[in-house]
Amino acid sequence: MSKAGPEFLIVFRKKSAVLIDRSIDPGSKGFLYFISPFQFVHLNMIKSGWIGLLSLLTFLSSCKKEEQTIDVSKQWKVDYSGNLISGDADGQWIPLSFSAQEMNLFNALDTADLTGTVKPDSVTSASGLFPNPSSSEVHMIFSFNGGFNGLMEFKYVIVDSHLNIQEEGAFKIQATAYSSIPLDPSESNPVKLFPQIAPGDYRLYYSLSAENSPHFYTSWGNFHHD
Repeated sequence: MSKAGPEFLIVFRKKSAVLIDRSIDPGSKGFLYFISPFQFVHLNMIKSGWIGLLSLLTFLSSCKKEEQTIDVSKQWKVDYSGNLISGDADGQWIPLSFSAQEMNLFNALDTADLTGTVKPDSVTSASGLFPNPSSSEVHMIFSFNGGFNGLMEFKYVIVDSHLNIQEEGAFKIQATAYSSIPLDPSESNPVKLFPQIAPGDYRLYYSLSAENSPHFYTSWGNFHHD
């Protein structure tokens, strides 16, 4: 008659579980394993007992939600004047709709006071961040429908490849129409950022907001910070 394998009692408590090897010492406190609360399970594991236990732990570990990642490696190269050196038509730096998760990145910024801000009829163009690769100071410029003058709120969030926020901010920008030029073109003052982040690849999420029109313009783009 073969000898029985080790006998275990797993006691699940509120925030932990105690694994007791009763074959070694019926009064032993055993070893701690954090598995699941509010249950009592008695396991009589023979021969393949350890394999079964390891399989259980592996299964429970696999239930952990996978961490989301984004690709920040696709980079445009832009000089200090905002001229594109190289870059694919890959959907960056153009009007883009944000997912619910992406919008949640702005939660801490949505308390900004929008009093006195105005939504233009249209955002006709927006530069990407320049220069890219970035230095200690980077810029963006927006263009609007002709004749538009007004304040808007610029909000931004810089994230790494795991959507961890590295820097965020919000401030007002001014749009000015130039009546001396045909069609009264309207342009924002240069939007200046001074990233205080470690060297590496990042993504900039940004939006424009106005009173009664939060995040009426949203976009993102990748950049490299030296």
